[in-house]
This record gives sequence, structure tokens and C-alpha cells, in this order.
Amino acid sequence: MAVFRRHRLQEYERLLEACNAALGASASAAWDSAALASDFLTETARTYAVLGQVVDVNETLTLRAELAAAMRGVRLRVDAGTHGGGGRRRFAQAVALRTLVEAGERLRKHARHEAEQLSVLGGQLAELLIAASVAGAIPAAADSPQDVWRALADHAVTREAVRRLAMTASIPDILVIVGDQLNIPTAESRSPGAGEGT
Repeated sequence: MAVFRRHRLQEYERLLEACNAALGASASAAWDSAALASDFLTETARTYAVLGQVVDVNETLTLRAELAAAMRGVRLRVDAGTHGGGGRRRFAQAVALRTLVEAGERLRKHARHEAEQLSVLGGQLAELLIAASVAGAIPAAADSPQDVWRALADHAVTREAVRRLAMTASIPDILVIVGDQLNIPTAESRSPGAGEGT
């Protein structure tokens, strides 16, 4: 089954925001910066597990285990970022900062990859929609991305391109991009109360 890239990108961005908050606490030498980093790593590992990314779960849990050891005053490795004196708390804060930096780098890499793949898909769909428009394959009465996609799947000119895209991209990603490119509101935006102030 194709990956729902838009969802993954949103999850990575959510975790990056949490990482920024934990980095801010770490940079200010807040007393609980190591605990915040540990909580962030726990949530990151949980999210990776939900997304089925076993290798990333392992990498993140390894960082969390190293941080937990540092909070107990145990050095699992010595490097330029954590070597030296200053007591258990300062050592734990240094390890917290390094683990946050490493986890953030991994998240940024994943987010860039998903954004690039979505950009490629967007280009492919733009070409398909142009061809569909020229061929008259987009029904004037279509009021949802699903309506458009079904029409393209049934039309002789676009049927094969639709089949190929559906084999390599997730339908939710396709529908979101089709809706964006044709400026068709989603079911959520048409629901009662959508867009109203609170």
C-alpha cells in the first residue's frame, strides 16, 4: 500500500515543533531540559512506531536510553559535546542537547523527503489535469476531488495515467492535491460551522 505522505509530513512537522521547544529549554539550561528531551524522544519513538518505521524507532530509543543513563550519571559514550566535568546535571543537559540535535536532524531529513515526493506528485497531477481539461474529462458538475478522480479513471484519455499514479501514490494524497489544484473544497471545509469563528 502506498504511503500517505501528507500525513507523514504533518507528523514530522509536529515533532519538529516539539523538538524546537525542547531545544529552547535545553539552550536556556532549564532545570528540566533533560526530562523534556526524554519526553520528546518517547513521543518521537511512538510516532515512528505508528508510522511503521522500525529503524527510526530503534535509533530514537537508543538516544533515549543514552539520555536516561546520563540522567543517572552514567556515560555511555564520550565525545566533544559531553566530555568534561560539571556534575551530573550539567552532563545530562549536554547529552539532552546532543540527542535533540540528532533526533531533529533525522526528522528534517524525513520531512524534506516527504515534501519532495509530494512536489513530484503535484507536478504529475498538474500534467494529468491539464490533459484531462483539454480532453473534457473533468465534469463541470464535479463538487469533490473524488468526483474528479472517478471521472478521470473512467475517461479513455486519462484512464491509464490514473491507473499508474494510483499504483505509486496514496489516494488520500492524490485527492488532497487534486482538490488544491482545482480549488475544490474538501468535505471538511463544506461541513456546518467550517471556517466560522469560535
